[in-house]
Amino acid sequence: MAQAFARTGPFFPTDDRCLSISIAIMMAMLDRGIPATLVIGVRTAPFSAHCWVQLDALLVNDDLETARSFSPILAV
Repeated sequence: MAQAFARTGPFFPTDDRCLSISIAIMMAMLDRGIPATLVIGVRTAPFSAHCWVQLDALLVNDDLETARSFSPILAV
């Protein structure tokens, strides 16, 4: 599922792609009864925000290296 959404990447601006793609993936997973979690994280130096989808401890649409650089502030 994440690969299918990744192929749509060229159609979205890179600045805010993580939010729209993560919400779409999470909704598609929830529609199929898969208990996905949307995680929003931030970092301070320099300030940046990022989000991704998780299935328990599994990162669905991001890599561990990227997600580790952000401190989660909200999981929905």
